[in-house]
Amino acid sequence: MPRNYHGKYFLTVLFVSLLFTTISISQVFAMGDAPSTCTNRYDGTITSFVIDNGSNTFDPIANPGVTFNVNTSDNYTVTFTIHTSDTSSQNNTNPGTTWYHDDVFAFADGHCVPDSTTASINPDQNVIINRTLTNPHPGYYFQSVFFSTFSTLSNPVTYNVQWIASSSVPQNLQAMAVSSSEIHLSWTAPANNDGSEITGYQIERSGDAGSTWSTIVENTGSTSTTYSDTGLQQNTTYTYRVSAINGIGTSSPSDTASATTSTDTGGIVLNNVQSTSGSTSSPTNQIMLSDFDAGTGKNRLLVVGVSADTSDVASITFGGMPLTKKVGSFYNNDAEFWYLKNPIGNGAIVVTMNGPTSTVVGAYSFSGVNQTNSMPTKVIRHNTNPNSPTISITTKFPDDWVLDLPSIYGGSTLNSSTCVQQWNSNIPDTITGASSYKIVPTPRAVTCKWTASTADFWDDVAIEIRASK
Repeated sequence: MPRNYHGKYFLTVLFVSLLFTTISISQVFAMGDAPSTCTNRYDGTITSFVIDNGSNTFDPIANPGVTFNVNTSDNYTVTFTIHTSDTSSQNNTNPGTTWYHDDVFAFADGHCVPDSTTASINPDQNVIINRTLTNPHPGYYFQSVFFSTFSTLSNPVTYNVQWIASSSVPQNLQAMAVSSSEIHLSWTAPANNDGSEITGYQIERSGDAGSTWSTIVENTGSTSTTYSDTGLQQNTTYTYRVSAINGIGTSSPSDTASATTSTDTGGIVLNNVQSTSGSTSSPTNQIMLSDFDAGTGKNRLLVVGVSADTSDVASITFGGMPLTKKVGSFYNNDAEFWYLKNPIGNGAIVVTMNGPTSTVVGAYSFSGVNQTNSMPTKVIRHNTNPNSPTISITTKFPDDWVLDLPSIYGGSTLNSSTCVQQWNSNIPDTITGASSYKIVPTPRAVTCKWTASTADFWDDVAIEIRASK
């Protein structure tokens, strides 16, 4: 790792100069203030030195060369005391200045205190100096630093800074109320993990629009980018932020997202979401979710979405019970939603395709769904010019859900859905399948739009799920 050797080299030159040459002091300390420029200078020793990196404090006098960590985007502070001598460099006790130097900016830098002309320092005085320091160079990972006064040039205070890069911030945080007591969160992982794999996320919640925060999950211990916050008060607004955790540390928080829980009037509850992907082959041409929980509660509905490249769906079963196709589009790629009312227990979802193909399968299970008219609206869409998937649907009833299912060529990936992402799977060079949802309190037009990494051809379907009330 790069080290800061500049300061050490400078000290070597300085000692040689003092011993073997008559170079003037002002020439030696070309950077910053030379000692000779400080009015009526009082020399002294550094009697105390405290480093604060935001988490701990360190004493490089008691522990010379101590090493501590600082995030590259943050800073640390030093507070030190110079005790001045009884007489100045001019052999008097008149007010004057004092002097120290350091190499925190990767070169030796002299400082008159308070400045080169303001004479306010007295003999036998403690002069306290505070500084906030940042990484002097983006290429530095390990930096050796010294601080010294003129009378202690041969015995400086030294320490080492290990500059570390915390994980970058989670992106695209979205919060969506799914019931009167539950809010579902989703986000995307940081684009840069700084060479250390993300191991979990910290989740914070605020009940006063971000004025104060409480940590509801210290560490999820999972790379999952979704979380459901339960046990909430009805008709209440909550604000959230998420931080990434890896071997380096905890990142800064994401942008915030807020949602308001509904009034308890028996709305739709999302019980389970699960997805898988793979290739089907002869003779069965099947792919399955082997153990799917249909959930509990009244008025249940199972919805299965399928995205595929070269074939469409022949049939879908859950625990041996057949599902019914609700909507499908197969102009460029296949995108279909199938459903089953009041599924029971745990079972395998078996999708049989009409031929060999690469396939992405995902399933939602709900309760609180109207059983007479479960899906009152459906929409299909495809493009004829390469671009990103987008689809709009106008709901008919209050507190309904919209489900979206895009299917695009696998040479392109999908991200940044304007609705709440639930699954997103890329099979390179064959198919990318994804799904998202949005809860709609009052009937209106809803648009679910994705950003494709490269513009390509796609199909997209959307349905409205009607609440039972």
